[in-house]
Amino acid sequence: FEEIGAATAPIAKALEKLLEITARESSELRDLDTRLDEVDADIKLHQQVVQLKSYSSDCVGSFKSGDYLNATTKCVLFSKLFRSSTQESEDQRAKVVQMVGPQAVALQEKTKASLVELLLKDYNAGIEAANLQEICRVVPLLGDLDLATEAVGLYLKFVKKVLVDALNEATQSSDDSTSTKIAQTFNAAATVLRHHLPMVSQALGAAEGDRGLLQLVHLEVERRVLKLIQDMVGDLEDLKTVATIVPNLEDDLASWGRGEESSNEQALDLEEVDKACEECACLIQYIQGYDTFVKHCCSEVERASALRLRSRSGEEEDGEDKPSPPILPKTELEEAAIELGAILSGGEQALLLASIQLVLVSPATFEPYDENPRAQCSNYIEEIFYAAQKSAMRAVASGHEMSTCVVLNTCSNSLSMVMREALKGKRTSKATQLLAGSRDVATAALENVADVASNFNNLRRGGRGGEAEDDKAREKERKLAEAGAAFNDYTQAVQYFGRMQEVLMEEIENGGEEKIDAEGQLASSVKLFAVARAQLEEEDPLFELAAELGARVKSIVDRVGETEECNYEIDEQGYERFESTGGWLGAIMEEV
Repeated sequence: FEEIGAATAPIAKALEKLLEITARESSELRDLDTRLDEVDADIKLHQQVVQLKSYSSDCVGSFKSGDYLNATTKCVLFSKLFRSSTQESEDQRAKVVQMVGPQAVALQEKTKASLVELLLKDYNAGIEAANLQEICRVVPLLGDLDLATEAVGLYLKFVKKVLVDALNEATQSSDDSTSTKIAQTFNAAATVLRHHLPMVSQALGAAEGDRGLLQLVHLEVERRVLKLIQDMVGDLEDLKTVATIVPNLEDDLASWGRGEESSNEQALDLEEVDKACEECACLIQYIQGYDTFVKHCCSEVERASALRLRSRSGEEEDGEDKPSPPILPKTELEEAAIELGAILSGGEQALLLASIQLVLVSPATFEPYDENPRAQCSNYIEEIFYAAQKSAMRAVASGHEMSTCVVLNTCSNSLSMVMREALKGKRTSKATQLLAGSRDVATAALENVADVASNFNNLRRGGRGGEAEDDKAREKERKLAEAGAAFNDYTQAVQYFGRMQEVLMEEIENGGEEKIDAEGQLASSVKLFAVARAQLEEEDPLFELAAELGARVKSIVDRVGETEECNYEIDEQGYERFESTGGWLGAIMEEV
């Protein structure tokens, strides 16, 4: 072992020497890397200093030459670069100031202060003079100079003055109705938002100027419109009063259906009620249109705020960071529209029932039904559905879903219940009035057949009725056709229900809804007309009439069959000889 130790001693010494050399070389390399980093930092700092001097020089030169846009741009660039190059320590800041030059830095700060003072002066002068062009020129510059918050306050002050002037001008005419003033108020507000919101969102969005502008306009408009609605309280109270007589109108129509006297034929001034409903529906339409516009503006402002937030954070926006809406989801104007919708539905129901009453108590006019000159129908159904469609279309045009649903439900219920019961009573009452001595239309129809049979037998025996008999027969046939018009009215009502459903769906689709939810509230209200149509089809009175007539005719045929022998193999000549001696037809006529 001693010999081995002696032999390896030189090797161990050489390794130790090598380690010393390696450590010294590593230290030198680290020192070299440090010096290289320092050199790179010095180079970068010198480049930044050169750039800062250039920005400062350009800023001062542009300010002196009056090019405030370029001066602002260079000032902003100088400020950003100066902050990034001096953020390490105070020593670093002092070094940069020394390299740029204390006088140059001081001149730059002085130029920036002068630029801010001048821009604020121009901005205030533009606001005082309501010079929108000057304001639009200065606002982006103030935003770049970190004066967005102050600029927002000044700009909102200017916009409020513009808004108040526009709203006062829109409502100053004393000749305009209240609803017209409300519409003009909404139009003026929309004009102000369209004109100012894009520019404010772009230049002052970082300081939430767009949110402030939207809130300012909406609150001012809401305050004024609610006051105008209160001024309409008198007219709306009249419409509320009209709705209270609905039960009386329903009882009156039921009495009329039973053939009793109507007690409230002049209960309503239909023209005045229709005018009040028209104004109420227009008011709801104006509120709904403005509400849709404002909500669209809110969504755009929220989207812009989310984009700015995302760009600052550099990450995808999550639900917790989503900015709050500038305006509450449910505004006072929306609540006012709901109240107006309730008033409108009551007025429309009273108007429709009164219209039905007026139509039914008025003398009917008759016209051929389904291109058949002998069959007739009255004008009742067409006029009743015209009044119902007018109310329904007026509600749809308002654009307010809840109000529209209430009015559509009211129309379908009034038609399917009140009108249907009145038509039921009319069938019997009209037969009694027009066909004296007949219990109902079926009996009158058989009596008419009996008259025809009597005339047939007279002719067969060689007799002939006079003109008086012919006139009497024609008159009875006319009365029978008018009494039978009640049955055709039922069939016509079924057709009108289907047609009205199609018209309403088409109007709703053309009114701006891209797609109506098949299970939605509005679609369900429209489907009520299909339900009413199905109920009328199931209660078709013609089936009842046919069953009654069929039973009576069958008994006649059965009795004739018991007395007359029936030969199904008789030829034409035999049939003629059989009929000349009486025959089946003669026997049936005698039995009738």
